[in-house]
Amino acid sequence: MTNDDTDDAVNATERILEAAREVFASEGLDASLGEIARVAGVGVGSIYRRFGNKDDLIQELADQRFSALVERMSASLGADDAWVAFSTEFRQSVADYTTDRGFRELVLGAVTGSLGWARGSEPDRLRASMARWSTEIEEVIDRLLKRAQHEGTLRADVSGSVILGLSIALQSISGLADHGDHEKAITIVLDGLRRR
Repeated sequence: MTNDDTDDAVNATERILEAAREVFASEGLDASLGEIARVAGVGVGSIYRRFGNKDDLIQELADQRFSALVERMSASLGADDAWVAFSTEFRQSVADYTTDRGFRELVLGAVTGSLGWARGSEPDRLRASMARWSTEIEEVIDRLLKRAQHEGTLRADVSGSVILGLSIALQSISGLADHGDHEKAITIVLDGLRRR
């Protein structure tokens, strides 16, 4: 294989990943590999040469997404004001679920035990990957919460599972209200989380 062939293969893989991000974000994880191939400008066979099945493609995207998420959240731990760090991350998590249907379905699939979109095989690798990322993210969230609780700005009874539930709930009403009402709902929830 020449360098040009290697470059073409790398470029095709990047196009597939970018197309999958876009298609899954708008259509959810039930979107077809055919649609992803069309957006990427490749044949479906090109996807199968790089990823054994749909779950393998989802896993690659999840690993990239969760790695960036852990990095972003970990960076917020360095903020001087623990409440600002927590509330900024809370708003961002709601936005993550609101703007990316595939990401929301992936997280809910991990929580409800309904992961897996490939036909004919159990998503064991995807489950293991999600469990590992879940542990890492929970640790960072726990540190964010404890900092804000220690600072005295976050209620003592708030846990990571409460935050996950509230983030998903706020996302679910985003389609029912205009942007201003949705932002107001987030502000009201944060008010309720703040210790007086």
